[in-house]
Amino acid sequence: MPPDVHANGSNASMIYTDTTNPRLVNGVVVLLLLILNLLGNGLVFYVYKFRVKKTIFSLFVTILAVLDLLSAVTTMLMDVIVKVRPLDEKDMSLAALCKLTHFQVYANHLISGCVLTLIAYQRYRKICRPLKPGMTKKTAKIVLVITGAVCILLSLCTLVINGPQVVQIKIRSFVVNTTICRYDKEYEGKLLQQAFSYLLLLAFVLVLTLTVTFYVMVSRALQSFERRNSTISAAASPDVDSANKEFQYGENSDRHRHEYLETRASVFSVTSGGDRISVHMYKMFTIVTGIFVLSYLPHLVVLILLKAMRLDHRVLTYTQRVLLELAYNCPYISTIANPVVYGFRSAEFREHCRHLLTCRRWRQRRAYLR
Repeated sequence: MPPDVHANGSNASMIYTDTTNPRLVNGVVVLLLLILNLLGNGLVFYVYKFRVKKTIFSLFVTILAVLDLLSAVTTMLMDVIVKVRPLDEKDMSLAALCKLTHFQVYANHLISGCVLTLIAYQRYRKICRPLKPGMTKKTAKIVLVITGAVCILLSLCTLVINGPQVVQIKIRSFVVNTTICRYDKEYEGKLLQQAFSYLLLLAFVLVLTLTVTFYVMVSRALQSFERRNSTISAAASPDVDSANKEFQYGENSDRHRHEYLETRASVFSVTSGGDRISVHMYKMFTIVTGIFVLSYLPHLVVLILLKAMRLDHRVLTYTQRVLLELAYNCPYISTIANPVVYGFRSAEFREHCRHLLTCRRWRQRRAYLR
């Protein structure tokens, strides 16, 4: 019987010879997400980097795609390796893999959260403060570099506190020991590990609060814009009582029309930074942010349950372990969400993808050379 498997009760004489990792199902799920990540975000990166006009919008989209691609070729790939490795495999350096996996995933998601907050702030400035100077691409790049450096520094703790941990899974009448990536034995439950967990929770709450606040203010500004638009349209339409309406809306109509034009310029016109702001774009980033938040919540809930109920120190059934791992890996969902959102919400992106997939540009160039 392998050293990491033992039988229970009356079945002690039975021998468990299967070396398949009990987390194989989770590994296959992560592998499928990895493939979708590479295909979708690779397409997003190519289109917004080489086919779309360079704006702050395209910069943010490109950064999010790069972060998702990095997550695929580092965190998700290493996670698949850990989950599908046979139980009798002893040569792999699990300590290094676990530390690097957690470092990259936390740094990646902290940076992604900061990017989404920065996007919400930029939408707020453009729509709610249209007469003030907007954010330039140079400023956006500087802010991204600074926030990225801060997130990486905060994530360095994972290179110390995280590591491999042996958990027990009940499979039929056997209890199988397998290795997962959680916390190093030396730091589990200690002050540094607890401080980092609270810091991670605080960062998530801060990003969520700021992002939601900015989008609420943007939503109110857009609703106000629609009301002004309706007022001006009603004032401009012919009516039997036009004389009374002219008296009623004389000065107010001019003021409303002036405010309407200013707001319209901030929402629909091309600004000095070349960034076209629209309600459509606002909704797109709102969906991306919502998916990011919803995909990360199960992971935080699992972290709380692991600490409160000490689930990793209990013997869980195969189904319980699979469900726990799926919730723990939910942040991977956000890495494949961006291409889906851009594909369904952006007509320009769909058009570029159509040209790319049908080789239209190559056929046009070939016809020209003839």
